[in-house]
Amino acid sequence: MGLALLALSWGSSFFFVEFALISFGPLAIAASRISIAALVLFLIARIKGHRLPDNRKDWGLLILAGAVGTSIPFSLIAWGQTHINSSDAAILMAFSPLSTLFFAHFMTRDEKITGGKIFGLLLGFIGVIILVGGSEALDLDGGLWPVLGRIAVLTAALGYGFSSLLLRKASRMSSFSSAAGVMIVSAVMIIPFALVFDNPLQLSHVDIRSLLAVIWLGLMPSALAVLVLVILLGRIGATFVALNNYLVPVVGSLLGVFILGEDFGLLRGFGLLLILSGILLTQYVQRRQLRRLRKSL
Repeated sequence: MGLALLALSWGSSFFFVEFALISFGPLAIAASRISIAALVLFLIARIKGHRLPDNRKDWGLLILAGAVGTSIPFSLIAWGQTHINSSDAAILMAFSPLSTLFFAHFMTRDEKITGGKIFGLLLGFIGVIILVGGSEALDLDGGLWPVLGRIAVLTAALGYGFSSLLLRKASRMSSFSSAAGVMIVSAVMIIPFALVFDNPLQLSHVDIRSLLAVIWLGLMPSALAVLVLVILLGRIGATFVALNNYLVPVVGSLLGVFILGEDFGLLRGFGLLLILSGILLTQYVQRRQLRRLRKSL
């Protein structure tokens, strides 16, 4: 359920970034959504009776996670989408599970690389490519800027992979405290850059669609999704949680079918089948790995 909620929230983010870019620049979008999320999560944490960390070690962890997993990736994705479409961005985000698997091998005891995991992740990635458009989806015939846009989104995917392992280490904190803390430090980092290079306060007119899109990005893919992410990381591990990035294009594809009336087709169905098979296989291997580790302790 939590994985589906993450996929729905993050799967909609590329769509809403497109609308936000009508009026706002990439840094303004990142700063606005992070600030909204920081405020919402801080208020929820206080209402629930949770306090922010009170030591340098925890704050250091949150600062690093906020930089590589929130402020920098949000900015890179928004900038990347000024040069590529949302389908390209969705495919590139599917590299996140692969990067998470790599980092987890060196940063955890219970999420080591195995042949089964690699096969499951590659199966899911092939399904993403098929689902979103096959070989045409990442067509590089467009000059330098689309290539740089893809590199920006790919870098963001790598950042997500690394930060998910950092947030797992923050599991000793309450989920509310760590979620609020990471967004607060991210807001502090990104707001000065947005005001200097991409100041939204200087805009004379803001399209209502852009404003609503930014509010949605702050509430759902940022605030709610980060809270769910932190909760899941402590329960089922970073590698399996990262598989939601395979479900992101699934969400986009299904929205196109049910809202825009697009044809689903056998090829899309095959891609979806590969994605689900990859996720189930990876989950099975991860659970076996956890059982063996617990027996050895």
